[in-house]
Amino acid sequence: MSGTEIALNYFGMTIYICAILICIWSDLKYRRIYNWVTFPAMFCGMIWRLIAGGIPSLKDGMLGLGLGFCLLVLPFLLHGVGAGDLKLLMACGAFSGVQGVIFIFLVGSALGFFGSLYTIMRHGGFANLHQKLQSIANKEFLAKKAEKLEKSEGIPYGVFYGLAGIAQLFWGKL
Repeated sequence: MSGTEIALNYFGMTIYICAILICIWSDLKYRRIYNWVTFPAMFCGMIWRLIAGGIPSLKDGMLGLGLGFCLLVLPFLLHGVGAGDLKLLMACGAFSGVQGVIFIFLVGSALGFFGSLYTIMRHGGFANLHQKLQSIANKEFLAKKAEKLEKSEGIPYGVFYGLAGIAQLFWGKL
């Protein structure tokens, strides 16, 4: 690799990591992932892929972005994850491509599962789990006027997808 290619890769990775760290921080602190981070990250990922790898790399980034959307759109529609989590995975896909976004989705979902168990245990264990499962079985979670969880009770899945995105840099290749 030439010096220019190495510098370009470091530049792309720096933007990617900064965007992820901002999303992790805001999801932990405010339970929000902001559009002013995710949309520019998607755009930068596409531009970086085009400059660094040409049209084939850009296509892989576009497919990664689209696959990131497809992987989380159903959980988003069922109120399992927020719109910011969805857009964060799309931004990760823009940078990492199809293989990377699959890794990020699988690892992030596994981390989120264990994070959910931790949250359940921290908020009284499984005592209310039967009641929650009953409401899911009764399809109350799909009701338009169902009460939403307080922000403090929600699980910041963006943190787990962000951590998986950073892990992908070290175990995969960007």
